[in-house]
Amino acid sequence: MSKSNLRIAVVGAGLGGSTAAALLQRQGFHVTLYEQAPAFARVGAAIHLGPNLVKVLRVLGLEQEFLKSSVAMQNWVSREWDTGEILLNYDVDGENRFGAHYLQAHRGDFHEAVTGAVDPATVAFNKKLVGYELKDGKPELSFEDGTTATADIVIGADGVNSKLRTILAGAPKPIFMKQVAHRSIFPTELLGQLADQETGLYTKWWGEKGEHRMVNHYFFTPDRKEFFVYTSTPRESWDFEGSSAPADIDSILRAFDGAHPDLVQVIKAMPPERSSMWSQFICEPLESWTHGPIAMLGDAVHPMPPYLGQGAAMAVEDGAMLARCITAFPNDIDHAFRVYEANRIARTAKVQYTARNHDIWLRDFADPDWIFGYDAWGGPLEQAAA
Repeated sequence: MSKSNLRIAVVGAGLGGSTAAALLQRQGFHVTLYEQAPAFARVGAAIHLGPNLVKVLRVLGLEQEFLKSSVAMQNWVSREWDTGEILLNYDVDGENRFGAHYLQAHRGDFHEAVTGAVDPATVAFNKKLVGYELKDGKPELSFEDGTTATADIVIGADGVNSKLRTILAGAPKPIFMKQVAHRSIFPTELLGQLADQETGLYTKWWGEKGEHRMVNHYFFTPDRKEFFVYTSTPRESWDFEGSSAPADIDSILRAFDGAHPDLVQVIKAMPPERSSMWSQFICEPLESWTHGPIAMLGDAVHPMPPYLGQGAAMAVEDGAMLARCITAFPNDIDHAFRVYEANRIARTAKVQYTARNHDIWLRDFADPDWIFGYDAWGGPLEQAAA
């Protein structure tokens, strides 16, 4: 079947789904992107765009434009939570070392850039998936608004609560990590004299090994008018509806009782009304990401703890690799899907495991080459087993 005749439905216009849709359209495929929201909105907090992700931005033609609205990380600074001792001052040098910048940005800006790379005429809003079945060998999608859509290939990019995954493979049981995260964006002026310290470009404060206590913070826009703080602290249970709850700044201060004065000042600067608390759950990754004419990606198959800053990157890598494999083998989609799995499952499982055990990642030594040096679109392509 020719590219122009192959109909591809992407369910979910998040970062991974939008990446896959944009790249496939650039390769000449007929792609429709189905999104359950009524419109795109600038939501979320700050985000890391590692060199591995920025390489995909480059393929989409978005790198140079996005450099204008983000901050290129120069150094990763790790500090001891109580003494303030610098454990690691890692010169990122993304362009020379990994082939692309390491950027800090607002997730909403990043999502806008990636979705903007998709032909707007091919985006269908208010399409919440409620059902799927094969009809005459073709997948048919049913949406809450009563409409249906038929395609030759379906890409399931509908997130951690994926309807497609539930239909095809069941829903993995989430396990509470006994950790919560706080996220806060607030005016830099609330930091007082700390706002002028160069270590504010990116700093991560570490608790004792094995405790999974940390606070990291950074600027994410060139004007440095806003500051982002992200924390991880222990919590025995999650007793709230949904995945987020009002901020509990006092609980962070208790977790870091006796902390260095600079760290205490950062935590106290977090306005409760601009902060929120998030549950941290893990799910075991799926062993198979494809089912007949359907391939899944991102949080639908490997929900990622946030502690490596690689959740978005893994979804974008998935989208790029899936588009690459479909492009390479358009007349043998079964083979394309096998190659896709061969190139993604082991890598994302390793990243997921490292994220779960995040108290060693860039703490006092640096070994990020295996993550940041990866190139989903232009790197070596591992072939599927026969």
